[in-house]
Amino acid sequence: MTLIDRRTGVVEASRGCFLLQADELPQHGQRAEYGSLLVDPGSGQLELLTGREDGPVDLTVEVHDELPPASPQTWHESVIATVRWERVTTARVGQLDIEMAEEWEVALPAPHFVLEVRYRESGEREQWLLRLWPEVQ
Repeated sequence: MTLIDRRTGVVEASRGCFLLQADELPQHGQRAEYGSLLVDPGSGQLELLTGREDGPVDLTVEVHDELPPASPQTWHESVIATVRWERVTTARVGQLDIEMAEEWEVALPAPHFVLEVRYRESGEREQWLLRLWPEVQ
């Protein structure tokens, strides 16, 4: 197992979420909800639902070449989703409000990938971990 990329920083939640979105929009898929953390409207914009309306959240994004080992940290909630985008090699983490558009670029492990989302509260801020790896058919 190889960790391809790891980024840590702060993203601003707006309107109760932040986004992981495909570089090539729109994508076509079925709407899906994964617990209280993740909504996939099927358009190529995954909505990560925060516990705050607006404000900073701590975020770590890890891209792996295969299923990573279990996280050693304790998380309040976690979900796993399979994402099947087409014609994309990168995604962006950003805000829902375009006028606040600070973005991170994330190299995808494959157009069809598994996304693990983990969430916990830590003092004043929420902490999020997004882990991506190729879908195995």
